Amino acid sequence: PRFSETTEFGGTYVATKVGPFGNLRLKWRNPFGGAEVLELSARAGVEGQLARLDASQEPSAYYTVQYGASAALLVPQVLAPFGIGNFLRNYQPRTRFSISNTFTSTPYYTRSNTEATFDYLWQKSVYQQFVFTPVDIGIVSVPFVSQVYQNRLDTLRLLQGSPLYQSFRPVYEPSFSFTSLFNSNDINQTRASAHYLRLFVEVGGLTRGLYRDAGWFKDTDLSVYNFAKIAVDYRRYYRTSPNTYLAWRLNGGAVAALTPTQPADATISQYILPYDKYFFAGGSNSVRAWAPRRLGIGSYATRQFQRSTGKFDGPRDYVTEQPGNVLPSHWRWRRRR
Repeated sequence: PRFSETTEFGGTYVATKVGPFGNLRLKWRNPFGGAEVLELSARAGVEGQLARLDASQEPSAYYTVQYGASAALLVPQVLAPFGIGNFLRNYQPRTRFSISNTFTSTPYYTRSNTEATFDYLWQKSVYQQFVFTPVDIGIVSVPFVSQVYQNRLDTLRLLQGSPLYQSFRPVYEPSFSFTSLFNSNDINQTRASAHYLRLFVEVGGLTRGLYRDAGWFKDTDLSVYNFAKIAVDYRRYYRTSPNTYLAWRLNGGAVAALTPTQPADATISQYILPYDKYFFAGGSNSVRAWAPRRLGIGSYATRQFQRSTGKFDGPRDYVTEQPGNVLPSHWRWRRRR
């Protein structure tokens, strides 16, 4: 069909609070007469969370509100100069433009994340797909942070070196990335033996030296960091009987700041990563041994760089999580047409 719509409603039960959510996705094929695909989506939800800002306090439950929207246009050709698209014309090339915004509101803070990307996609075979993203721009803004929560962030930063406070600062995140995806599984039925391998490489902030010290950029109060990230996700599927399957997964990666950055509120440089680029594991959609939405950066502490001596202690990017015992209950209702 030229038009399709997917509506989903559901709810969660977390921290003794019931939280409804809903998603709406619209797909319009051939909107401009060139076999393009336009996708529009909107989502909104309310979810309960537990919070304890002070060690002497008992955890208290509260609601968080999250809503957002996104738009993506997929064009069935490579939009690039100098005939670059001719090298990929036999591999089903496509170009994708997308933009999205997510807004989160809690009693302690409000946070907005806006992202725009420009991607090239092509397929080497039915199983192999590549995605090159030359432009990925993200802006994180935090309109409100309560004084109680800000005091807690400052305490964690000063006493433990926690970089959590970085997620509540305005940040500009430019980057480019490359993804290789191999999947021999069937979308409708798991094969007797299948492989899934996803390789992801991302580098960001390389050109920050061109504008970071410019007056117009300083007026925005945005911070910008450079980093490199690599991730590997491997999955294996086995069919042991007509109705039984065995699957296992190996997922890992590494991320590091490339050069030190001097924050606006510090006198020395530090190796700092954008908070959204950290690796997280666990939660309700992964290893079911952690409380949902309670994933932090564990024992990682931001290392400082002393310019006067030229000595530094590089960051360690292995992160750990503290196990919890709260798992959510979910129910969903979905309609498609």
